[in-house]
Amino acid sequence: SVRSLIHSLGIEKLPENLPQRYYAKFEKICRLHKSGAIDQSITDGRTRAIVKERWGLESGVFQTLEEIGGKHGFTRENARLIEAQALLILGIHE
Repeated sequence: SVRSLIHSLGIEKLPENLPQRYYAKFEKICRLHKSGAIDQSITDGRTRAIVKERWGLESGVFQTLEEIGGKHGFTRENARLIEAQALLILGIHE
């Protein structure tokens, strides 16, 4: 289950503000994070950081595309495109 998977990653709870419609995608991303596939497959450090920030893999806080864009100095749309490219690399299709 999603809850047991996140506990195995050392995450205490689902990221704050994670909409329920993203639970299935979050579970896939957690599995990839646990296996090391995110670090191995996404070679660009900024893109890897964006995926981890977006899904709260290290902070435990889900971030919106607006928040990520603002933090990195680009638009929400640019953040969406970077995330979409990363998810394709990981084999997660929208």
